[in-house]
Amino acid sequence: GPAEPLGADYTSRFPKTDSGVRVHVEAKAAVSASRSELLILLEDVQSPESVTCTVQVDGQTTDVTSSDSESGWGASVLVRPEHWVFFRAALPIGEHNVQVDLLSSNALPRVSCWLWGSRPGDVTPSTYPNALPQPESVSLKSQPLFESSAPPSAEAEPIHVEPPMERINGVFLDTLDPVVSEQGYGTLQKNRSVWEKPMIISGQHYMRGLGTHAPARIVYDLAGQYSRFQAWAGADAATTPTVTFEVRTDGVSRWKSNLMQRGDAAQRVDVDITGAKSLELIVGDGGNGIGADHADWADARLLR
Repeated sequence: GPAEPLGADYTSRFPKTDSGVRVHVEAKAAVSASRSELLILLEDVQSPESVTCTVQVDGQTTDVTSSDSESGWGASVLVRPEHWVFFRAALPIGEHNVQVDLLSSNALPRVSCWLWGSRPGDVTPSTYPNALPQPESVSLKSQPLFESSAPPSAEAEPIHVEPPMERINGVFLDTLDPVVSEQGYGTLQKNRSVWEKPMIISGQHYMRGLGTHAPARIVYDLAGQYSRFQAWAGADAATTPTVTFEVRTDGVSRWKSNLMQRGDAAQRVDVDITGAKSLELIVGDGGNGIGADHADWADARLLR
C-alpha cells in the first residue's frame, strides 16, 4: 500500500506494511429467528489499528457496524487489558450464502465468527411491586461458524495481495483549509471527532472527515472547480447530541437533514455544486442548547 493512509485523493486502510492477515469465510447460513446477526470478533495482543471487514449475503454487500476496545471509555492512565474489534451484520430469515472477508495489518490476530439469534423482549410493564425492568432483547441461541483461529505460524507460506484503497476524482475535504471555521465548542478537527476521538456514527467508524460542534459554520472557497459534494452527516456516538445539518452553496440552502440524535444512522449528503464559488457546512443545536452537540461530516469529499 501507499506510504501514508490518507492522501488528497485516496484513502487506504493499509499504509505500507510488511505483513498482515487475511481471513476469508464462505458458509451457508439457515436463519429461523426473526432477529439474527452475523458476528465477527478479532482479538489481538496489540491495538488493531488497520482492520477492514466486508460481508456479502447472497452475493450482495451488506452493511457492517463495528465497535472496538480502543474507542470505548477508559481511564487515561491505565493500559487497556485487551484489544479487539467486533463486527456485526444483520441476517434475514431464510437460507443464505454468506461470505466474510477480513484484513488486518497486525500479524497475530485471533478471529472467530458465529450467528446469533434473538427476539424482542416483553415490553408489557409488570404490575408486580418492585419488578425489575424487562429485557430489551432475549438471546435465543448462537452457532459458531468457526472457533477462534490460531495466529499463523512464522513458517506459513505468504501470499501477496493488493490492499483495499479508494481513489476519487477530486479531493477529500480534510486536506483543505476552510476560510471560515466557527463553532460553539472546541476547534474543528480533521479525521476525528471534536473530542479528538475516532469518528463513530451509529456504530459505523469513519477514517476521515470533519468533527465539529454545534452551532457550527464552516466555509470553503471552491472557485467553481467542483461538481459534487458528498458526505455522511451524523451525530457523533461519543456523547448524546441533538443536531441538524445544512449545506449551502453561494449562500443558498441546497440540503438539510432532519433532527439527528445519538444512535441515528448517518444521512447521505450528495449535492450538485457545479460552478459554486463557496461551500458552507452548517450545524444547528436542535433548539435545545449546545450541550454535548458533537457532529461529524464523515467521509466528506469534493468531486470534479
